[in-house]
Amino acid sequence: MDRNEDHEVAACGSVTVYGWFSKVRDLWLDWFGGEFTRVELRRTAWSYVEGLASTVARKNCWWLAETAGHASPGRMQHLLSAAIWDADRLRDALHRMIANLIAVPDGVLIVDETGFAKKGTASAAVARQYSGTLGRIDNCQVAVFLTYATSRLRLLADRVLYLPKAWTDDRARCAAAGVPDDVAFATRARLALAMIGRAVAAGIAAAWVTADEAYGRDHRFRVEVRALGLDYVVAVARNQYVTMAGARHRVDVVVAQLPTTAWQTYSCGLGSKGPRWYQWAWIGIDDTTHPCDVCSVLIRRSHDGTLAYYLAATKTATPVTTLINVAGRRWSIEETFQVSKDAFGLDEYQTRSWHGWHRRTTLTMITLAMTVTVTATELPEPATTTHELTDPHRLDPPTVNEVRRMIAAIALAAKHTGRAWITHIENWSYWRQCHLAAARAAHYRTRIAIGTC
Repeated sequence: MDRNEDHEVAACGSVTVYGWFSKVRDLWLDWFGGEFTRVELRRTAWSYVEGLASTVARKNCWWLAETAGHASPGRMQHLLSAAIWDADRLRDALHRMIANLIAVPDGVLIVDETGFAKKGTASAAVARQYSGTLGRIDNCQVAVFLTYATSRLRLLADRVLYLPKAWTDDRARCAAAGVPDDVAFATRARLALAMIGRAVAAGIAAAWVTADEAYGRDHRFRVEVRALGLDYVVAVARNQYVTMAGARHRVDVVVAQLPTTAWQTYSCGLGSKGPRWYQWAWIGIDDTTHPCDVCSVLIRRSHDGTLAYYLAATKTATPVTTLINVAGRRWSIEETFQVSKDAFGLDEYQTRSWHGWHRRTTLTMITLAMTVTVTATELPEPATTTHELTDPHRLDPPTVNEVRRMIAAIALAAKHTGRAWITHIENWSYWRQCHLAAARAAHYRTRIAIGTC
């Protein structure tokens, strides 16, 4: 490909679209390609990553194989199911890339879970359970994720599928889904702590942990976060008890007694429509769990009067504005979920096994991470002054999705041209027709056999 052709379109005045594509390819080779020892497997994995970054309508093996120019989905399916490679080693490579290229001293580690609606009972860890993503109890898989966020970017850094007790108590069912024998039941908070510990051990610079109340209310979670040397600002429920002057009080009772002067207006960060303004109050508390720390309750009041409560523990006295900014970063993980699902197909997998889920999810995470890393090189310093925020001539930096679309355009232009590609599409149409006909016939044979019994 000639870098001086039309593909060399300036982006933000410095890096070309082809340069974005080249940087992603270089990141793959430098940090991840070596985890696939066989050349054929390494090429298939790269094609899979290219497909995840593409604009193809669905990100399953059929569509990705067609986009990659394969004659059938066999190679993609083999990559996720039977090929010899280790998803955890690939995750560790992602940690090394973050530690070396992205991490900053005041980085924030954020934990949360997301659900994936499923049908049937064969997929690893599927069960009727509550999912905040779905907003109800449903048949689904739930996974706990770790996001790493700075003031400029955020990306998914770790993942693990939550295995309910109904599964861990049935080892035969676990074996059928490929769940390793040494995987035992662990609460979501325990899974989150394991991921935070791995990030710290990998040398990812971070100062803070933040999470919603599902994790913040867990006393052991808070204790072990501090044992790892990290400060935290975590959400808690209104009935959380705290110690003040040697007595125990519910936080909502304490807050109800605050004078009007205790409330101040601060922004907890920029949103899509500008600064996110709330009223905040801060209360110092005693905490025998962290006797050497500075502990406090942080309260956020929305415009409609809704209150949110946070517990904070820091090694040293910290400005309340810093605590507020950390609390505001918790929403970064929701952003990574949204972009990972909408743009990279995090929830469009069609694999049932334990290893298949972790392999597919890890490949999705590194595709996002590489795109974010490339995007980060083009991000200006965040706007801070009123003039910068309201300046109509201040260009927005390229979003992760915009960079992904441009990278996909380069890959499309390089591969999918000419009569050969048209023939390839025609062959895939015929392959799908044959496969669907065989599947339909098999279903009818089964139903007819059942009906005649």
